[in-house]
Order: sequence, then C-alpha cells, then structure tokens
Amino acid sequence: MFKNARRSLVDGGRFEEGRAPSYFLACLLYNVPDNLFLSDRQATMVGVLDWLVKGFNYWYAFRCQNGVIPLFGKTEQQWDMNDAAALINAIVAMWRDWPT
Repeated sequence: MFKNARRSLVDGGRFEEGRAPSYFLACLLYNVPDNLFLSDRQATMVGVLDWLVKGFNYWYAFRCQNGVIPLFGKTEQQWDMNDAAALINAIVAMWRDWPT
C-alpha cells in the first residue's frame, strides 16, 4: 500500500522520483510495531501513518531490516530523514484528500 501510494505521488508529480527508494520505505515500515498491520487496509494505513507522524522524534533509533545499520544517516546505505518525513507528509496529505 505504501509503495503504491509513493508511486501515485511520483506519477502525479507530487513527489520526486528516487527520493524514497523501495528498500528504504520497506526499512521504515520494518520499524513500525506489528500490531498496527491489520487485515483492514484503511485502518492499517491510518494507524501506521499516525504512529510514524507522532513518533518522528524516535526515528533516530530506526534500523534497516538487518537490524544493524541505522536507517537514517549520510552513507549510501542510509536514507535522509528529511526525505522520509517528506514522503510520510505527502502520503498523509494524499490520504486526507482521497475521495470517499
């Protein structure tokens, strides 16, 4: 769902291609508590986005899926925290504006 949301944002010209590679998005979601991934996709989207937004101050502790490398930093194996925050904010805005 999150990769599809990113693709929709990129295709719609609302987010820059390459700013949120799939691997880093998967790593971001790896850090989300398992109990937020539900069978109800809408509840999952809302819960995960809410948790990420409210927990932004704790992102410094996030790890890549290997559990070793910090997700955010300045190496090629890490993601820029500003890019991650921009993606999450763009997905939140898209979700809020989604037709019902």
